[in-house]
Amino acid sequence: MTDGGEAELAAALAQRIASLELEAQAQAEAEEEEARLAAEREAFRKQRKQAKKLRRSGAGDAAAEVSGAVLPREPPAGEITGDRRACSLDAFVPVCKLGEGGFGRVHLVRWRGDGAACAMKVVLLSEALSASMAPQLLAERAVL
Repeated sequence: MTDGGEAELAAALAQRIASLELEAQAQAEAEEEEARLAAEREAFRKQRKQAKKLRRSGAGDAAAEVSGAVLPREPPAGEITGDRRACSLDAFVPVCKLGEGGFGRVHLVRWRGDGAACAMKVVLLSEALSASMAPQLLAERAVL
């Protein structure tokens, strides 16, 4: 083999070694990232398990802090009336705003009757009627 051929072979071999090193480095980084994500998932599972144990033991406030729960704790049994009618806005406890749309806003609420979570749509009738949205609102009410 000539000196030129040996030089080309050595250059090709060096290039292949460099590409293999880059592949090995990329694979090692991917494995590190996968291990990090697995550790995060495991930590999250442990946190949820701890929150579940706290909820079952009756430590409601501590469970909400650990789990990052959105809903407030369930009302005590004495506050539950069992009445299935909601006659006013005072029958609901607002929790948070879920979103806005063409007709109004949607809020997450908890019904004082049995503590059930519900979605409440808040519509300003003056805006809805002025925009001639009455047929759509009536159709939506009929569906729900």
